[in-house]
Amino acid sequence: MKAIFVAGTLDILSAVALTAMAGRPVDRMLAGIAAGPFGDGVIALGLTAAMLGLVTHYALMSIMVVVFAGLIRRYPGLVHRPVAAGILYGLAIYAVMYWLVLPIRWPDTTQLFTLRAIGIPILIHITLVGLPISLILSAAGRSSRQSAVHVAASGMSSRQAPPA
Repeated sequence: MKAIFVAGTLDILSAVALTAMAGRPVDRMLAGIAAGPFGDGVIALGLTAAMLGLVTHYALMSIMVVVFAGLIRRYPGLVHRPVAAGILYGLAIYAVMYWLVLPIRWPDTTQLFTLRAIGIPILIHITLVGLPISLILSAAGRSSRQSAVHVAASGMSSRQAPPA
């Protein structure tokens, strides 16, 4: 839950800042997020669409966190290199969102190939999404492994172990 909250909040705050700096309404940006899964008609719902966009954003972030948690299970060594894993995961999230999800949902939208159009989203996905998810889940993974080692070393089963 912590990784969802931290990465989700950092990411949406960056979107709010960029939207405001561009002089566009934040509620329309949030409604645009809701339009992804619910269609463009949802934008007409105004504030309700904006709130639905915020919920959608955190739901998508939940999926991103669950996927990384699955990667840690499959490749436990990732917890020992959380910075590298976070950078690569941020790049992967960027690639999936900007080269797969968005073009499939909005096929008529043209992808800009400028340093600003590509660099800022990549930087955001690495620093505000991939790294926080990786650092938080890796720390939790190392902590739970240390607890398991402690329990095993003490000769207790996990059921007999005192609560943490």
